[in-house]
Amino acid sequence: MQPELLMLDPSFVLSREGADWLASDHAALHQTVVPMTFMAWMQEGGPLEDVLALVAPDDRDGLAGRRGEIWELFSQMQTFSAQDAQLTENDEEIRVALLERGDPVSLMIADEWAFLQSQSWAIAKLPVMMDAFRDAGAAVVQYGRRLREEMIAVVIPQKGAPPALTPKLLTTAAAKWVVVGGAGAAGASLGAIGGAVFGSGLAIPAVRAFDP
Repeated sequence: MQPELLMLDPSFVLSREGADWLASDHAALHQTVVPMTFMAWMQEGGPLEDVLALVAPDDRDGLAGRRGEIWELFSQMQTFSAQDAQLTENDEEIRVALLERGDPVSLMIADEWAFLQSQSWAIAKLPVMMDAFRDAGAAVVQYGRRLREEMIAVVIPQKGAPPALTPKLLTTAAAKWVVVGGAGAAGASLGAIGGAVFGSGLAIPAVRAFDP
């Protein structure tokens, strides 16, 4: 059985800390995945203005040069396209709503939505992904610092998370948000923490976001 991959939101990848982490942890390059649409934007040399919403103000200086460094790492990374996922009808409706916006960021987030609903885990520096999910009609159930710390203490040691999602990674400034989708064993592992709050079902598509 293949180990789970961790989706890296572009706000993580384009940050100084995220790029440094990728450059320093070669094993993580094979344990993580990025949206196919993000890879295509990088390959085509898309304008930086396309993705500024995904770049924190403190990461904007030197972004052009950092993009070149990141591109060299991408040859070792996997990508994920929404076309690779089998989604329920409700989840597909959210993906279509994201695609209908047509801008580069929304296309990247559509890939992330499909990944989360089919494979479960992502990290991000900025909450742009979650805001887009809400705008598209999904629920984002947000948990605070205490449950984030409990998740790190319980789920990761039980191997209920992707191998790349380590306590060390979650101490970096770039990994501010941990987002968990609805599918796979990782979702079940979360039942070990937070009591009944994780057991309550939602009638609409949802993700769970752990706040820093």
